[in-house]
Amino acid sequence: MDDHNKYANIILEMDKEDQDARKIFASGPNNPERYNEIVAPVDRKNENMILEIMDVVGWPVISKFGEIASYSFWRLVQHAKIDIKRRALELMEKNMEDINKKNYAMLKDRVLLIDKKPQIYGTQLGLNPETNKPELLPVENMDKVDELRASVGLGPLSEYLASFNQN
Repeated sequence: MDDHNKYANIILEMDKEDQDARKIFASGPNNPERYNEIVAPVDRKNENMILEIMDVVGWPVISKFGEIASYSFWRLVQHAKIDIKRRALELMEKNMEDINKKNYAMLKDRVLLIDKKPQIYGTQLGLNPETNKPELLPVENMDKVDELRASVGLGPLSEYLASFNQN
């Protein structure tokens, strides 16, 4: 079995464990102690393998790993520490022709916000504590956001935001 198949299978197993832990957590009380007991250990365990995969194969590109494994790896990176997110983002940027650009946009925005900078693609929302409704987090250039979103295959920001306000 070559590295691509081996790591694709590992990624899919890791993603299943990641999602199972989150489903278990979501089915009960939402508190930090329970999160630290159920979800955090899975995330920390996965981080070591994420680093190994990035060391050995770089970013799991679609042409070699398939869309599902590439997406699953991106989803795992979302739950990793910021230094891993930054490294993953660099690897994605080196492989833009062979990744899901929507996933890139979401990770880029997330990293920018963690770094206390405005997002580019308008993919990240936060919960307004006063209204208890989702709201768009700061965007660098609202005049160009739809053009930038289109460049990575995302629809207009107005449609994205409307999808959160259907309640």
